[in-house]
Amino acid sequence: MWSLQQKYNWRYGIPTPYQLKDETQPKLTMRTIHHDSIDFYTLTCTRRNPETSKVPLKGKFIIVHGYSEHSLMYLRLMEFLLSLGYESLIFDQRGSGRTSLFQDRGVTGKNSELVLNDVSHMMEDFFGFNDDPNSKNSNITYNLIGHSMGGGIALTYLHKGKYKDLIDRAIVSCPLLRPHKSLEPHSFLYNILIFFAYYFPQTRYFGDIPKHYKEMQTLTSSPEWQQYLYNELLCRDGGTYGQISQMMQRGKALLDEEMNYNPNLKLLVLQSNSDLIVSEEAVESFFNRLNLKNKSFIK
Repeated sequence: MWSLQQKYNWRYGIPTPYQLKDETQPKLTMRTIHHDSIDFYTLTCTRRNPETSKVPLKGKFIIVHGYSEHSLMYLRLMEFLLSLGYESLIFDQRGSGRTSLFQDRGVTGKNSELVLNDVSHMMEDFFGFNDDPNSKNSNITYNLIGHSMGGGIALTYLHKGKYKDLIDRAIVSCPLLRPHKSLEPHSFLYNILIFFAYYFPQTRYFGDIPKHYKEMQTLTSSPEWQQYLYNELLCRDGGTYGQISQMMQRGKALLDEEMNYNPNLKLLVLQSNSDLIVSEEAVESFFNRLNLKNKSFIK
């Protein structure tokens, strides 16, 4: 790992290109939360001085990041949410970021249900949820955000997560339900992936070294962020067969199953019309068949 890092000039812990606009308002807290024998790296953005805050507290968000991402990439979103009156928590998922460094990168556990338990544990910590149905404070809203892989996780959680009926609003951007047609494997290769994932879940597929810097240009138009994604070790593609298989099967279930969502849920789905990672058609098809009164789709 270290020889690869030196060869490709990778770094661990590079400052992100984003700088807070107003350092007097956000209180950023980095800490680890121990759960299921794992120390999860978390970042919270809360009001520094609630009594003198410019806006009242309206609610809280838990953010679920995408594949090969980590918490510090979401500072812009967290500061924006706080300016609207929403505090937030994001955690580096098992297999990602500072939660799972080096040999643990891409190791997500025996099944995709574990990540739902991880989200529930973060809700217990940040939202204060517990087995008492009255643990929810009715004065604020409790919300969920997920991007790409995290969007698939969020949509799955709203279907069968422990506290799914306590979530008021959810926002998902480019949720990974099915890969773009240029990335989607043939059914034969998909079955091979499932086979390898079952017997060799912690084995990495050959995606650890980027083919070309131009790959970063398909992810963001910002030169600063392109450079960051290319050089930051926490953003390197180092997925295991188990992790990739779980993402694929999670998306397939969302497309095939009838969703058991809370009818009072307010759902916003954001989808780029030039997405080269996620199938736009799959996202739109999923949205159209949702039986929700309060749903919006922006493309």
